[in-house]
Amino acid sequence: MIWTGEHRGFAVRSFLENGRSVIATQRVMRLRFHIPRHVSVPDGKTIKRWVSSLEETGSTELSEQTNLGEIWFQQDGATAHTARISMAKLRQMFPTRLVSLRGDLGWPARSPDLSICDFFLWGYLKEKVFKHRPHTLQELKRRIIEEVNAIPIQMCQNAARSFQNRLHQCIATGGRHLADIVFKR
Repeated sequence: MIWTGEHRGFAVRSFLENGRSVIATQRVMRLRFHIPRHVSVPDGKTIKRWVSSLEETGSTELSEQTNLGEIWFQQDGATAHTARISMAKLRQMFPTRLVSLRGDLGWPARSPDLSICDFFLWGYLKEKVFKHRPHTLQELKRRIIEEVNAIPIQMCQNAARSFQNRLHQCIATGGRHLADIVFKR
């Protein structure tokens, strides 16, 4: 079986919530994902590797060799994103490179959406994915993956250029809203 990010994340959370018990984690995985008895679940070594990867890199998918020294972590100012335990881990992983409410570099109130995901990707995907109204979580995930894979290279290049233009405009206006870019005619 191929373990998705959802499986890995669930296994790590279950492992930590169940006193680091491999057997308890395997049981709840079977229940949660309806895995029959004849299909194997991740073994203890695999689950512990996922936990180690999360603790070292912040992801169950990033390589342990990933150098986080040059990476900044950014999240918006939503209070739901700033639980103490989460912020402590993020500060440990991204010292002096955490852009967030209560982070090293604060997320300015009503700041313009500068990142490509914020000003382009989320809206684009929402429009494409919900055009045919997925009925199940699995169908939703499949549609998201299909639509991301179908984004033309030229569209990505245009979004990257727009990102650079937004950065320059943001600097030029002292961080104020980017009405002439957002509402360009």
